[in-house]
Amino acid sequence: MNKVLRSIDAHFPQSPEAKKKRRDLIYKPIAATALLGIAFSTAAAVGNGLRIVDEATQKTVDSVTETMGQNEDYITLAKRAVISLGLSPDDYSETNIGNNVETDSNPKAGQQVTFDEVQHWYGTTSVVGRTEDTDK
Repeated sequence: MNKVLRSIDAHFPQSPEAKKKRRDLIYKPIAATALLGIAFSTAAAVGNGLRIVDEATQKTVDSVTETMGQNEDYITLAKRAVISLGLSPDDYSETNIGNNVETDSNPKAGQQVTFDEVQHWYGTTSVVGRTEDTDK
C-alpha cells in the first residue's frame, strides 16, 4: 500500500496543504469504502455460517398432516395445523404465517400437507409445511 501511495505522491504537489487535501479527498474515501466492503463481507459470511449451523442443528419436535379442503386457502390450512400442533395461532398471524410456514408448492383441494414444528438452536420455534407427493 505504501508503494502505491508513494507513486501517487510522486505525481502530485508535495506541500502540506496538497497532502492534506489528497488525504481528505482520495485516501479517506478509499479507506472507508474498503472497510465497508470488509464489514459487509464479514456480515454475509457470519449470516451464512449461522444459517448453516441452524440447518444442521434444528430438530423436529412434532408433526401433523392436514388435508386441504375445498375452497380453502393455504393460510387457513396452516392456522389449523398450528392449532393442531398445540401452538398459539396468535404467534403465527396471517401476516407472518407466510414467513413461518413454508411449503414446496401450493396444495390443491384434497391434497395432504405435513406441518413440522421445528425447534431452532437459538430457542425459536417455527412451523414448516411441505406438500405430500400423492403420485407415488
